[in-house]
Amino acid sequence: MNIPSNELGLPTDLVAEVEAAAVLGWPLPVLIERRELGIGPRCYVLGDTDHRQLCYSQAELNALRADPANLLTRADAARLRLNHQLQKGGFNPDRLTPAQAAILIGLSEATLNTKRSRGGGIAYFKQGRRVFYRLADLEHYQASRTQRMGKGAGA
Repeated sequence: MNIPSNELGLPTDLVAEVEAAAVLGWPLPVLIERRELGIGPRCYVLGDTDHRQLCYSQAELNALRADPANLLTRADAARLRLNHQLQKGGFNPDRLTPAQAAILIGLSEATLNTKRSRGGGIAYFKQGRRVFYRLADLEHYQASRTQRMGKGAGA
């Protein structure tokens, strides 16, 4: 994509962060979160340390919005955020909350709660009234739910 730029090499069609979120149809916190994770549109920082402004190229935003395959769903963004935090050591993989577990395996928290109350689903443990899951148990559950198609399988 050829974007006109000025003598500093910056695009000439820069818009502020609030406007960029509106162009994409995202709430501002989603744009900020994706910028921090490095999965959002390219961001340009203008000004000095006291008066910093984050801007985005209007042409890049329009191109991103025109191709929905480039846009992550909220669930994808949440999964990336959680994986990022797990890698940074932000979570204990042996003590995941139901919300974190649901994000990682792609189920809703309500589905996890229903399966747990009916005696099925993923192994969990309780500390007091709080419920926790282990990452190894989530991975085992996902592996056990994998179905393979092969000779004689299917209808």
